[in-house]
Amino acid sequence: MPKTILIVDDFKDYASLLEKNLRAEGFQTIAAYDGESALEKARSAKPDLILLDIMMPNTAGTEVHAELLKDPATRDIPVVFLTGLRAPHSKKPSIDGVKVIGKSKSFDEILSTVREILGKPAR
Repeated sequence: MPKTILIVDDFKDYASLLEKNLRAEGFQTIAAYDGESALEKARSAKPDLILLDIMMPNTAGTEVHAELLKDPATRDIPVVFLTGLRAPHSKKPSIDGVKVIGKSKSFDEILSTVREILGKPAR
């Protein structure tokens, strides 16, 4: 059964691009475009991994992550932060122990991180 990845990003075009690329690699994807729907989808779908934008309106990704950790149903789901900021990921490769990847990085880096956490999907 393919691993499921929840992509959380308020920029819908970026989320769609990630979904397209990850599906082409054999993963299932779900998208959420704000923190509240991300929490709902994480609780209902129980994804194998969450790619979580740090900077979103209303609820920041770090706040979403804190809420995920409080809930026994979601606390063990691995999270990778995504950021559109230019260079903080090179100076600070993690926040609260969560890996940070810049959105400007190639899809290969994101895919490599996903595979590191989930393994390569069987097709």
